[in-house]
Amino acid sequence: MNTESTLPKAQGSRLDAAERPEPDFKNLEVWQLAHELALTAYRVSRPFPTDERFRLTDQFCRAAFSVPANIAEGQGRYQVNDQVHYLMIARGSLQETRYYLILACDLGYLSPAEAEKMENLASKLFAKLSAFIASKRRFAEEKRGSSSSRRALSLEPRARRSAPGGFTLIELLTVIAIIVLLAGLVVGISSYANRSAVESRIKAEIKAMEAALEAYKADYGGYPPLDDEVFSQADSAKGGITNVFLSVGSVLSGYAHPNTNGWLNIHYVWRALSGTNTPKTYMSFLPKQLKTVTNALGGSFYTVILDPNGNPYGYNPINPSANPQTFDLWSAGVDGKSAYPTNFTSAVDDLGNWQR
Repeated sequence: MNTESTLPKAQGSRLDAAERPEPDFKNLEVWQLAHELALTAYRVSRPFPTDERFRLTDQFCRAAFSVPANIAEGQGRYQVNDQVHYLMIARGSLQETRYYLILACDLGYLSPAEAEKMENLASKLFAKLSAFIASKRRFAEEKRGSSSSRRALSLEPRARRSAPGGFTLIELLTVIAIIVLLAGLVVGISSYANRSAVESRIKAEIKAMEAALEAYKADYGGYPPLDDEVFSQADSAKGGITNVFLSVGSVLSGYAHPNTNGWLNIHYVWRALSGTNTPKTYMSFLPKQLKTVTNALGGSFYTVILDPNGNPYGYNPINPSANPQTFDLWSAGVDGKSAYPTNFTSAVDDLGNWQR
């Protein structure tokens, strides 16, 4: 007995037969790009250090293959809202993958060229995936609008009799006030989220430089600068140059700020870690992380390491206020103004390696 004709059909909750999704998800361009991204993540993460196997390597690959997996699962759903749900999960995993890419590059596990190539692929996928989600939502809205129009036609005579006479001035002002309030909340939340993301990246970069400086010390017995041609007074306890932080008090062009000592010292961190004056590279830097500045007094050129806000990091290995046994490494934060070294503990905007 054929029972299909006797069963009631769902109205409006599922797609009609002609509107059902493409059964083969492999035909979707967004899936093809996501699959390429996952394969690339597996390939570039193979050389990662062994101790990252169950940390960064595992998280990186999981986030990457989650993108095409959720796109494929969404294509197996008939309801538009379900499809959009899985596409949104895929987009979130894509953003997670992009962060791990930044972290791997900052830790020196990926070359800048490889990281830029993969980021370009991720950026292209993000744009196409967002457009795909928007098209799905438009389709759902159009379908709901069509159903609402049919219902409105059947109720039109009754609606004409019972329609109110419009909004009063007070009601309009109330609605406008609510809209303005909601807009302010959205802007505030967005600003807070962006600031939190930047601070998280600053902390990750500080930790990466800390690890690289410790590796440098293990090889050379001290933190940079070591035996630099500019200074000659050595500190045997730290293996460094005792008078660097105290004597270099000149103002760097473009960075007229009292705390220029630490900014000048970060030049020696770049030289030591990037392999400029050592046979070994301890950490790689992207071009956007570096800037050449001049010493306004002596006219010398220095390469400094910039934080995500575009301000040079500070570095004090000689008389550190927060970490007497090692060194102080910090960012001036979003405002670009640092309270270091006099009252750094009260400078809530500063981010340093004394904060854990």
